[in-house]
Amino acid sequence: LGAGNGTLARDTLDALRTLNPPLYESLTYHIVELSPVHVENQRATLSDHIDKVDIRHGDVAKSALPEMRGNYVVISNELFDDLPVTKAVVKNGELQEVYITTDETGKLVETFGKISDPSAIEYFERMRSGGRRYSEGEEVVIHSEGVKLMEDVNNALERGLVITIDYGSFDTKPDPSSRTYSR
Repeated sequence: LGAGNGTLARDTLDALRTLNPPLYESLTYHIVELSPVHVENQRATLSDHIDKVDIRHGDVAKSALPEMRGNYVVISNELFDDLPVTKAVVKNGELQEVYITTDETGKLVETFGKISDPSAIEYFERMRSGGRRYSEGEEVVIHSEGVKLMEDVNNALERGLVITIDYGSFDTKPDPSSRTYSR
């Protein structure tokens, strides 16, 4: 899912070809990629394995997943942190979405309003009904696109394994998600 320039796929296929030739010969490595530029880069990077690779142009967050019947390993690398999130603040026990606008000087500032994504409200309520307690003023980042994608993978995957790689961050900022709208 979202194979970037194809380096991880190439390295995985190189290792399988060397370490387990029968497995390598039996597999097809499927890639679902949103970016046409990345699709071309993947084809170049994976040229030694092009007969083992099926690259689909599509948006994994919009259910462009292939039907996965049989044994599959689903690999994502730095995908989930690139999906959109809903950033909200608890005010009077309810979620208020954080919106970004500009003030009279052109500086980016946060404003608050009604949640625009109904699945974010549903997720918040599901967490609260499960015992999660939210404090007044607490900032909440809801990854409803990520949750939906994992549900889609689960529904498409008959049997297999999901490997998700994310290197994380050691930012000292209180909220690393704010990087997406800093100037």
